[in-house]
Amino acid sequence: GGDFSSLNISYNNFSYENHNAISITDNATVLGNYFANVSKAAVYIARGSWTNVTSNTIVNSSFVAVGGGYPAASIFAFSSEHVNVSYNTIVNGINGVYLAWDLLNPSSGSNYSFVGFNNVSFVNASGVSALNAVGINVSNNTIYNVSNSSASEVYGIYLLNLTNSNASYNSVSNVSSNQSSPSIFLSGLVNASVAGNVLSGSSTGVNASSTSFSSLHLNQLSSMSSFGFWFSGVTASNASHNFLSGAGARAVYLTANSSAVFYNTSLNQSGVVFGDAGSNASVWWAVSVLVRDFNNAPIQGASVSLSNSSSALASASSDSSGLAINSLLVQEYFQNGSQVYGTNVTDAKPFSVSASAAGYSPASASVNFTSSSAYTVVLTPLGGGGNPAATPTPSPSPASSLTPSSTPTPTSVSSPSPTIHPIMTPTASPIPTTSPRLINSSSQVSRSLQNQYSLVLNQVLQRIGGLEESEESFEAKRLIALAQEAASKGDYSIALQYLN
Repeated sequence: GGDFSSLNISYNNFSYENHNAISITDNATVLGNYFANVSKAAVYIARGSWTNVTSNTIVNSSFVAVGGGYPAASIFAFSSEHVNVSYNTIVNGINGVYLAWDLLNPSSGSNYSFVGFNNVSFVNASGVSALNAVGINVSNNTIYNVSNSSASEVYGIYLLNLTNSNASYNSVSNVSSNQSSPSIFLSGLVNASVAGNVLSGSSTGVNASSTSFSSLHLNQLSSMSSFGFWFSGVTASNASHNFLSGAGARAVYLTANSSAVFYNTSLNQSGVVFGDAGSNASVWWAVSVLVRDFNNAPIQGASVSLSNSSSALASASSDSSGLAINSLLVQEYFQNGSQVYGTNVTDAKPFSVSASAAGYSPASASVNFTSSSAYTVVLTPLGGGGNPAATPTPSPSPASSLTPSSTPTPTSVSSPSPTIHPIMTPTASPIPTTSPRLINSSSQVSRSLQNQYSLVLNQVLQRIGGLEESEESFEAKRLIALAQEAASKGDYSIALQYLN
């Protein structure tokens, strides 16, 4: 090993080192090296800047603390800015990548650093850790099997006291200890973004305390032994398009006056658990309403109204396409820590949709919005002239691309803000009227989204065709692959979000 600055250290073999294999500071590159059985850090960066550690393989190393009060880590940096740690493979160690601050100057972290596209497995403390810094980007890492049966806590990704930082599009699985083992742990973060992660096989998917989110969306959480989300002193006012499955009976835990607003996210509402009366959670959906005749022709100028179980939400006239209400945010559910699910939570169902137009018989129906949906009201001409369509059980269709505001008050349609009162017994299923004329238009919306997806995909493919191989092109290709996977499942709305 040795100390290097402004050097390129590439394609070497380091083995059986009893100290840090490589120590670097400024403007150094460590590329394509192989490290095996190194007792301390394979790569140690001390108060450096603009360093690159890429495409290295580190095996059976870094079981001894690097010293100075810092833990053991395969790639370790402290008080170093603009560090790039990417495309490395780390197998069998304590911490995979660890970005620390100067213990003599806690405000001096490894700012504006990137940890991405690394593969970390079989470590027994954390896959990636970053502490006391600004502008940390942890993305596109694969972290597998962070396990220590004798430890009370281990972490897939551990982020502490960060500002304007993100953990995005990581895959974290099989994180386990004898107590707490979150896939992603956040504490003391300001303006955090957690998006597009695939998390499975941990005690908790996202464990956050004293944290404010700029975004919390498109995360897939499955097979958690405790909770999907665990919030303490957290404000998550724009949690959107998250997917939870196999999280047992408990979906979300909130305490210490936490507030979580979930948009377009299905929750097991009976599995929302509160640790105090001051915390709350709510679920909102984007709803669209169209008006057509029995020949599927749009009706312009129809009067449409939408209300929940206690108050009016919106009224509008349909345009030339028959669209009257477009992606209006409606609240399905609200509960705080003083309410009991099934007894006195605020449940806005059932909703009522009605439409009328000159020359047609009016129509209305009662529905339960439990997903973002587009619905068509079919009007029959006065005096007959056609067979009105029946009302099937409502099924969801992808909503248009939506970035909800941080305030959960619907603003899509000019109308009084809804006032929703507790309903003692929530309705469990849609209730058709005696003359049902509400049909689901998901197939029409799906075809439109499919056409839009195909057009955008071709444009993106043409645009990246001339890009040289780079981090930008790798990221573009990854997002295209995710979009194509979503499209193969018919999720064209999600696919478009990846392409945009």
